[in-house]
Formats: sequence, C-alpha cells, structure tokens
Amino acid sequence: WRSYTRATDGIIFVLDSADYNTLDEARMELHRTLNYQDNINIPLLILANKQDLPTALREQDIIEVLGLRKLKSSLWCVELTCGITGEGLETGIEMMHMMIMKRKMKGKRNRNKTR
Repeated sequence: WRSYTRATDGIIFVLDSADYNTLDEARMELHRTLNYQDNINIPLLILANKQDLPTALREQDIIEVLGLRKLKSSLWCVELTCGITGEGLETGIEMMHMMIMKRKMKGKRNRNKTR
C-alpha cells in the first residue's frame, strides 16, 4: 500500500463491517500501512460499510477490533455507511476534510513557531 499512500493528504479505509472473517486481516493491513514513516500523521477515515445488514459491527466495536486507540496518530474517524443508500458517505467526506484542514493548520502553526 505504500505506493498508493505516498504524498497523500488522507487515507480512506473501507471496511466490510459485516464480514467477521476479514477483520484480523483488515487490522493488520491498516496498522502496517499507517506505520510507514510517511503515513504516521496522515488523517484516516474508516468507512464501516454494509450498515444495512443486521450483523454489522457498531462504531465502538470497530474501534476495538481495528485497534484504533493504539495508533500513533489521533487524526482518525469512523463513519458508519451503507454503499447501497449512500448513508454516511457525505458525512465521512466532510470529516476527512476537517481532519485534513486541522493537520494543515497544525503544520502551519509549527512552521511559524520555528521562525
């Protein structure tokens, strides 16, 4: 994933929140990708898809299963979505935009402190 995430402003990770068989692999790939030096402080949006299914994990379960609290960065967000209806997608993109702007403002403040 390194070549896809190099020099990016944010990462959107789409998760099938109703497929329990792929959660371990998803966690492993997510942490591996975010631990690349270039990705450590990159905003992360988790789109927990398939929320229309009764077996879909809820937000707190997704946070636990993916180990999001263990990440080096605090710029992450989970948005519950349904690809069929589009529910949650617009909110997720708005959250990503806010995280990107927050990161850019923080970088700007840090640059100004060193002058």
